[in-house]
Amino acid sequence: MLGKFAVAHLMLDVSCLKSSSTMIRIAENKDYASLVSLFIEENEHNNDVAPDRVANTRDVLSQAELEEIISDTSTYLGVYEHDGEVSGLILGTHHTIEAKRWLPERNFVYLEELIVTKSMRGNGVAFKLVKSLETWAETFGANCIDLHVWYKNDLARDFYKRLGFEDKQALMSIRINS
Repeated sequence: MLGKFAVAHLMLDVSCLKSSSTMIRIAENKDYASLVSLFIEENEHNNDVAPDRVANTRDVLSQAELEEIISDTSTYLGVYEHDGEVSGLILGTHHTIEAKRWLPERNFVYLEELIVTKSMRGNGVAFKLVKSLETWAETFGANCIDLHVWYKNDLARDFYKRLGFEDKQALMSIRINS
């Protein structure tokens, strides 16, 4: 298994992920303000899509949480940098699950977050970020990437389907009076 910094170097050598003014790289502490801004933008969007599940807040990431994410070798926080500005991020975690009676062994990466600033959407940034996560996942021998997406988030659902993601299950909910 490659270390986080070796993986970062490996990713930067992939020509489709880097050009003279853009790159995908591992997030660093210096990115904190940009990451907070991206997470706030995502929080506002998710609050619009699912206000009963996502509270509108600006308290989205602490410096300590960022340091914990960066130091965790089973977590990937990649950023898309364009002209020196962070304009996208992808957060994924590696998981292995031992086989149990009816469950097969699983080695997968869970895509936690994918965020691109409004000004950079439609330029292939999200696609490149997902490809960087795939490259990272391959270093663990993972055989798939799983994610959850809000049912009402048609743009995201369509994007993931274009990348080859398939529907596997649906979370259903009913309101009750308690």
